Amino acid sequence: MEEIDIIISKDGREFVVYSGISDKLLHQLITFSSVYDEAVQRFTGDSERFMSEEKTILWLQDNGRRVYTLVPKDDREVLAGFSWLRADEQDFTLDTVSNPELFTEYQTT
Repeated sequence: MEEIDIIISKDGREFVVYSGISDKLLHQLITFSSVYDEAVQRFTGDSERFMSEEKTILWLQDNGRRVYTLVPKDDREVLAGFSWLRADEQDFTLDTVSNPELFTEYQTT
């Protein structure tokens, strides 16, 4: 994983944005998606992609997806957020976060 930047939430908490995902964070993504997060299951177009390690790895490798993880600065082993872009989409930058109008080409769930 490569550290991209640190962002600060409105309530002052600091988070680190990484390009990529570690094995530990990958396992948290699978656990939260399949067991705890009903919204993920309800609002996704593919409710199977994070159901097992094998399915998740195949999904990550498909179409050259670029993934980004968000973790608290004071505990970098806890998954706080996860997003991805297809290979043909523009790179995700913190400028994109600061300018919501740039999100028009992204699908959010």
